[in-house]
Amino acid sequence: ALLAVRDIDGDEELVIANVTDLIRSDLERTVRHFRDAGADAGTVVFDSLHPRYSFIRQDADGRVIEAAERRPISRKATAGFYWFRHGSDFVRAAKAMILKDAQVDGMYFVCPTLNELILEGKTVLAAEVPADCYVPLKTAALVEEFRQTVERRLSGDAAAGHWPFVPAGDDITPR
Repeated sequence: ALLAVRDIDGDEELVIANVTDLIRSDLERTVRHFRDAGADAGTVVFDSLHPRYSFIRQDADGRVIEAAERRPISRKATAGFYWFRHGSDFVRAAKAMILKDAQVDGMYFVCPTLNELILEGKTVLAAEVPADCYVPLKTAALVEEFRQTVERRLSGDAAAGHWPFVPAGDDITPR
């Protein structure tokens, strides 16, 4: 993500989203929630313990107090969506994380930048989506499985006019 540093406006909001994840949720409403709550950063989470994900831990007030890469510190796995009130916060946090060598298996990830913001006293929040609203597309097999699911749903729901990707109703829960 830091390869785009020249394109990141330090004063503007920044969204970083994994292209290998599909989140079936109103992300615009999620960002509005983060803004309205006065957060400095936010992430979308879902229920999982699979160690391939990033995780967050929250305090009693719902603020994120720790982030971990590939280490389940809670049942709140990140869905690969990160919002920063200011692009400069992400850039500063990513550089600090790299200087501390906060890598996992020789790689750096976006999620642990939240730890740097927490250390600065910034407010980091999470919005939770149901686990079935998160679709990982990280491998050819997962993409093929999703393609087959979409085909089945389209053939069954097309006559009824249902869109198979976006759940109805209130699909995010501020946590």
